[in-house]
Amino acid sequence: SDLYHYKYNFASPVEEVSVSQCVNYLTMWSRNAPGHDLEICFTSPGGDVISGLVLYDTIQELRRAGHHIVTSTKGMAVSMAGILVQAGNIRRMSAEAWILIHEPSFGAFGSLGAVEDRINWVKKLEARILDIFASRAKISREEIEAGYKRKDWWLSSDECFKYGFVDEVV
Repeated sequence: SDLYHYKYNFASPVEEVSVSQCVNYLTMWSRNAPGHDLEICFTSPGGDVISGLVLYDTIQELRRAGHHIVTSTKGMAVSMAGILVQAGNIRRMSAEAWILIHEPSFGAFGSLGAVEDRINWVKKLEARILDIFASRAKISREEIEAGYKRKDWWLSSDECFKYGFVDEVV
């Protein structure tokens, strides 16, 4: 089983329960095999940004603790899953896989002030997401933003490699 070979197949939406399960495995592996190579393969329709950032931060903590982490995708890594692919030391993508990047989406209700506060917070989240993509990309932050502004930006494995969103196509 992949679980005994330190490979986690994340094949569900990014949400609190799925992230918690993945984090539990990663932290167990880290305790039981300090510094061991780990892999997370995303085949996910995306999901909740905040839950996803919990997993992103966990991956960064494990990297700092000496783990070499491969993040990969087969099929598709949509939205938050595409952001999570960026978290690994090495980012891989199968030849026929796709990554989707788009603006954060959200709902808001309440007073005008509460809605404005929510909009400002989502703008901060968007800036952080752009920073994550741009930190290792071969294109600028502005080019990334222009690519997904007001639309879904579907990227093939070749495009992801060309733009620096993955390191290897396998």
